[in-house]
Amino acid sequence: MTTKRKILFFIAFGIVICILLYTWTTFLFTNVVCNDITSYLGFILIVPVLYMLYKDRSCKKALVALGIYLLLATFNLVNIFPFRMAGRMIFSIGSLDLPTPRMNGFSLIIFIIYLALNLGSLMEVYLDYKEAKGKL
Repeated sequence: MTTKRKILFFIAFGIVICILLYTWTTFLFTNVVCNDITSYLGFILIVPVLYMLYKDRSCKKALVALGIYLLLATFNLVNIFPFRMAGRMIFSIGSLDLPTPRMNGFSLIIFIIYLALNLGSLMEVYLDYKEAKGKL
């Protein structure tokens, strides 16, 4: 990845790290109680992203891992905020109601920012994967 693409990755990564630091300082120094396993998972599952960032200097694996992490945060499987907020939308087609899964709106916004900044890099990673798979 080029230096410009790495900077775009580190913008999204920095946002997530700042939110996690805010969340855990809130848990440690205020009366807000961390009583949900997803908050612990949010803290624990950032470690593989950090590990991949350390091992792979091109940031390709960390880019994909951060996307998966933000996707998990969007669907409330991990919580990166000191509060738990989930919303659901229901689409109606005639008498048929189609509910969406519960999603965290703030995590969805961060995921959209991540995609907007890193879509080109993600496409490059995918094309590199397809090319390597085709050669085998």
